[in-house]
Amino acid sequence: MLDKDSKLKQLCNENVYRGNVFHILGVGTEVTPRKLRRRREDIEAAHEFGGTSWKQAFPHLLGTRETPTYQEVCDAFVRIEDPEERIVSEFFWFWPSESKDSVSNALLAGSNDAIKEWEKDASVSGKTRLIAIHNLAVLYHLYAIDAEVQVIASSGMPASDFHDAMCEYWDKSFEYWEQLADDDDFWDLFAERVREFNEPRLTGGFVRRFRAEFPVVFDNINAQLAAAYAKKEAYTEAQRHVTYMLKTMSGLDDVQSILNVLFEPMENKVKRLIDNYDSKLKQSPEQGLEFVFSLLEETDEIRRIAVGMLSDGHKIRTGLLSDISWACNRYQVAYGNATKDWRSCLDSLELLKTLACTPELKEIIQSDSEILKKNLEYKTLQEICWFCKERKPNDTHNVTMYGDVQRDYMQVKYRQLTIRIPICSECQKKKRLSSSSKDGCIWGLIGGGIGFFIGTFIYFPAASILGVIFGGALGLGIGEGVSSSRKDNFIKSINKKSRQFPQIKELLEEGWQFGYSPPKR
Repeated sequence: MLDKDSKLKQLCNENVYRGNVFHILGVGTEVTPRKLRRRREDIEAAHEFGGTSWKQAFPHLLGTRETPTYQEVCDAFVRIEDPEERIVSEFFWFWPSESKDSVSNALLAGSNDAIKEWEKDASVSGKTRLIAIHNLAVLYHLYAIDAEVQVIASSGMPASDFHDAMCEYWDKSFEYWEQLADDDDFWDLFAERVREFNEPRLTGGFVRRFRAEFPVVFDNINAQLAAAYAKKEAYTEAQRHVTYMLKTMSGLDDVQSILNVLFEPMENKVKRLIDNYDSKLKQSPEQGLEFVFSLLEETDEIRRIAVGMLSDGHKIRTGLLSDISWACNRYQVAYGNATKDWRSCLDSLELLKTLACTPELKEIIQSDSEILKKNLEYKTLQEICWFCKERKPNDTHNVTMYGDVQRDYMQVKYRQLTIRIPICSECQKKKRLSSSSKDGCIWGLIGGGIGFFIGTFIYFPAASILGVIFGGALGLGIGEGVSSSRKDNFIKSINKKSRQFPQIKELLEEGWQFGYSPPKR
């Protein structure tokens, strides 16, 4: 198990070389306490004298590494006094060869002779070989990490040839590190160096823990770089580093533990956010849609990291995306129930479809989408008169239907529904008129008047009474005929359009009938 407080874990990150005390101070790992003290006195004196001439004494292997500030130098002198920090920093810096102490200095001076010497020494045996392999591992590791950090810090995306160049650096670095990771002779050499410190804290147990932790913290560097690339939305580069973690130090590292440690703070943040919005939702369900977009915005970086680093179906990725998606779905449901704003809910579900990564959640979102479409269709239907399709409704035309009939001996069971179809006042008025006998009365009066006129003026006055009776009856008959024709036409139109109303149409397809109850047999 990795000790979270170990100095190795604290220092083994993307700044393991840039922040290395030997790199900052511009000294080799063989520097003695006496030489280190003298260098400190010289720098302090130069600084007190004023000017920046003291900075010229700092050759740095990383050309992009700015000359450290005076405070950084002072801090490094303090840090190097810590035995654990010094030995960790030594491990990730160049070790002097017994016969070629000037090799590292040549490298600092910009010469490639050091690489040639180490490559030649790597083919021999013994201590010289181990030191050469170690230095080559550090060198290519340093180059690779420095190039990655520069790209991550830049505003642009990696160049087209960057991927291939990085693979070459990392492959060489891994080639050398893996020769050492499980080499007993190498760790004996490291233990020998630790014993030279004669420091009570640097025991044999320290070396054993260091050896056990090394493959894990080594992966941690790639994990942090992967996370940084994912934040930058350079997902190909992020996944490249996850691949490095999986293929290196096989059997010695624990990639899943590294990922657990890396994503634990993100998982905790997501949980806190969801708990917070869940609490707010109870008080203000009408703000549910606002909570959806707020949660998505606040978890955007986490989601990009999870998607960029982890493959589809990975437990951590699935867990994070599912927790966020489930929460957002709850919020849109609460919002819809509170506001009936089905269109906005449907739009939010279309967004959640891209996040859902489990069959169960995908099925629920699809089901909710179908419900929302029906709700939206129903709401749209209620906003205009179904019969004229022109005016806003202010009433309903009610249609009673029965269905799901079950006959059992003398008992009949069935369901009854009243479907309310939106209708405007004008269509409602026409419907009422078609149900009245007003036309017959009007035509009756007209017919009676005509009969009275004919009987009085054309024939004889006594016949006027018969004319009224005969004319009224004839007019009433004509009026009823006209009224019946009007009524039949409008009622037929009402009934025809009612049958096309979505809810009624669906019930008819399921076998429902118009009426209050099924007929008795």
